[in-house]
Amino acid sequence: VLAPLGVRYATMVHLTLTVRRVEVITIWRGIDQVPMDEDRVRLLNLLFPHIQQALEIRQVLGITKRRLAGAEAMVDASATATFLLTRQGRVLRSNAAAELLLQQSDALAVKDGALITTQARFKESLRKLFSDAALPISPQWKANPTHALALPQGFGKQPLQLLASPLPPGHRTQCNADLFLLVTDPEKPLNLPDEV
Repeated sequence: VLAPLGVRYATMVHLTLTVRRVEVITIWRGIDQVPMDEDRVRLLNLLFPHIQQALEIRQVLGITKRRLAGAEAMVDASATATFLLTRQGRVLRSNAAAELLLQQSDALAVKDGALITTQARFKESLRKLFSDAALPISPQWKANPTHALALPQGFGKQPLQLLASPLPPGHRTQCNADLFLLVTDPEKPLNLPDEV
């Protein structure tokens, strides 16, 4: 194996060794070179822990990315309209059910990137819902407060039900959002597919 490649000496250091995964870094030296001397081995011994740590960080980031993709897929599969908002009501993320609700609703809309109500007398109530729900979660609270609002729809329809929850501080810094908003329409039956 080595001769056709013109190499003779190999230094191998394993970085990850599990039942499912083996990661090894190898350094090869040619036939005309001598094996690694002590200075080079010492340098590698200093270098490899940093490479190993970088690979571990990469692995954790990969797991986090896959979890986030899974969470987004679950939210998109949900029949409940779901919004990720700033305290000003700016929409950072919404699922497919939320997009459908906005198309069909005469009570909610997005204007200049912000979720608003078309019902003039409820504009302040919606703004207050967002600002109250965006208040930081306090450890003194015995139960996390919930913020709800019944938003009237057209004549003869039951109101939309809005439920806002504050995001924990760690989540806020990761996604730049302050609150999570669920909107249900009692006029529409909730059908959950088996896969959901």
